[in-house]
Amino acid sequence: MPWSATVYKVLIASPNDVQSERNAVTATLHAWSDVNGERQGIIFQPLRWESHAVPEMGDRPQAIINKQLVDKCDVLIGVFWSKLGTPTGVEESGTVEEVKECMAAGKQVKLYFSKRPIPQEHDSQQFEALRKFKEWCMSNGLVSEFESEADLREQIGRALSQMAEELGPRTEYEAAVDTVMAQSGESDEQEAQLKRFVARFSNFVRRFEAEWAAERDSEPYNIEDGKTIASSACSQLLDHRAQVVSGGPVVEVMESCAKRLKALQRVRLVADGGASFRGFWDSGNEVIAELKGLVNMLSGASVEE
Repeated sequence: MPWSATVYKVLIASPNDVQSERNAVTATLHAWSDVNGERQGIIFQPLRWESHAVPEMGDRPQAIINKQLVDKCDVLIGVFWSKLGTPTGVEESGTVEEVKECMAAGKQVKLYFSKRPIPQEHDSQQFEALRKFKEWCMSNGLVSEFESEADLREQIGRALSQMAEELGPRTEYEAAVDTVMAQSGESDEQEAQLKRFVARFSNFVRRFEAEWAAERDSEPYNIEDGKTIASSACSQLLDHRAQVVSGGPVVEVMESCAKRLKALQRVRLVADGGASFRGFWDSGNEVIAELKGLVNMLSGASVEE
């Protein structure tokens, strides 16, 4: 059936030494949208200069790219490894200019720096320029480092889930919380944050349960789509875990469930009369039951506050 979604254009910015990583980011954007787009009403569309820029004359090449892509994007994801790029006449490189243009426009900018060993034949001046730019970025925000393409994919997936939480429409429960708080004149910001967190977490668990049940009950012939659902849920769960600054039973349950969701992604079916197939779905059911119990625990804590 037809469905509608809000499309957010994500510019993938980088020098030319991370082509494989650029492809990984593109694939992650498509995969996230395939799994979550219809359910959350959000699509993340990758923008790349090599596929979206068209020939044009009359200005600096980077200025043309800025007009065609940078000005039109909603989010920028930047990836770096061993170099900064070619100067544009305005900034040290096209990627730097794109980053600063997006920051100046108030757009979301996510920067990732590879920890892969630098090649022996690297350009030392380029590497030094990159080092200084990274220092500048760290003094103007929060950046991330990644060990491998798999690590980058996982981090991007978590970032997309977090952005979707921020950009997507509020649930009826979240809106009700805000209404009650406004009517009661609630001034305790800490309690307000707790109630909003509980609302978002509850909404995540409901979505996960609905998607898992829909796939489980569709009589699938394998578990690959189930693994994809588990991967997405794990990323979103880790996003929520990162927002809990203290330890205790809440963190223990979240981390335990995240480990079990990661384990589900590694399950392989064997010829055992369907036991491993059933075990996969049963394990997912158990994780959902734990998460629902955590929702009840958090809701009780919110009421007690």
